Amino acid sequence: MTAADDAFATAERLIAEAKRTGAIALNLDKSYLYKLEALPPDIVGLTSLRTINLAHTQVTDISLLANLTGLQVLDLSNTDVFDIAPLTEL
Repeated sequence: MTAADDAFATAERLIAEAKRTGAIALNLDKSYLYKLEALPPDIVGLTSLRTINLAHTQVTDISLLANLTGLQVLDLSNTDVFDIAPLTEL
């Protein structure tokens, strides 16, 4: 398993926990997630999220966040995200 695979699996667990608890914030800016390259699809189910921190990850596609209409804060610092067009309706 690669570091990217490990990071993805960890992100999946964090998303599942956030969904289970009804979390309003999700912090993926963790040293062990720096190799995260893609958002797990289950993130679309976190409709109660108000804040997502993706700083210091290798995520480039944030289109899965487009349906999170309650999102107020998105930290993309130190990422390679260049296209935020999918979020223009938020």
